[in-house]
Amino acid sequence: MNGWKADIDQRSPDQHHAYVKRHTDPLYWPEHLRSVFMTIGRAMEGKRLHPNILKKLPGEPGSIIPGHDVTVRHISKSVQPYPGNHYFIEIRGPALAGGWPFFSGELEPLARASVGSVDRDG
Repeated sequence: MNGWKADIDQRSPDQHHAYVKRHTDPLYWPEHLRSVFMTIGRAMEGKRLHPNILKKLPGEPGSIIPGHDVTVRHISKSVQPYPGNHYFIEIRGPALAGGWPFFSGELEPLARASVGSVDRDG
């Protein structure tokens, strides 16, 4: 069993629920990452998340997060060790640098919720 899946499987049912809740609440994530969720949500235009949506994301450095380079990739399960297809968000910049894997079922709700909170708040 690989470490990524084992990290989830070794949790008690109560801990697993907290893990899932943490991932579906955009406010858990750093502000810079929430900007990426919002950009993805807007690109989805109310549709389901699909790898083709990534073509709609701005590609210029600084266009999603000022002063940062952002890359969002879809990675097929046939080319990586994780259990299934996933999306990988990478941010490189002075305030935040890192990479985060998300299954479609994790990223889509985060993207939708991020756009919805902006629409409600004005």
